[in-house]
Amino acid sequence: MEKFKVEIWRKDKVEIIYQPLNQVEMQEVIDNISKKLDIRLCCDSLLFTKLSEVLIDQMILLNINEPDGFECLVSKLNLNIPRDIVVDVIWNYDSIDCFEFDVLKKSWEYIWYGTSDEMCLLYFPDINFVIMLTDYGTIYYKWL
Repeated sequence: MEKFKVEIWRKDKVEIIYQPLNQVEMQEVIDNISKKLDIRLCCDSLLFTKLSEVLIDQMILLNINEPDGFECLVSKLNLNIPRDIVVDVIWNYDSIDCFEFDVLKKSWEYIWYGTSDEMCLLYFPDINFVIMLTDYGTIYYKWL
């Protein structure tokens, strides 16, 4: 998670609970996704490029950058997700944070900034689903 986001949360007196993953945990997440997609992914700069080659289901959601963008995304994908399910947010090849689904839903406007976040991957290990978001509104997704 970028430091400026945490500073905004503090300034606005918003508490968002998340867990940054260490190197070993990040590699485990990437390895798990690799196995389920049957491709070789590494924690490197080609991570999103390789993912974009296999996440062929897509849709346009121009309001993903809005405060209700995440809730709209979940609704459009018709996902029925329990509040306490874990979501790994892969920001880039060296930054993965773990959130509860309910935190993402309630605090999306403080987590995703379309002006600075170019893309990220949302991995739902408990339901075997991934979503790759882009700042320009193209959403890639796949059941694993």
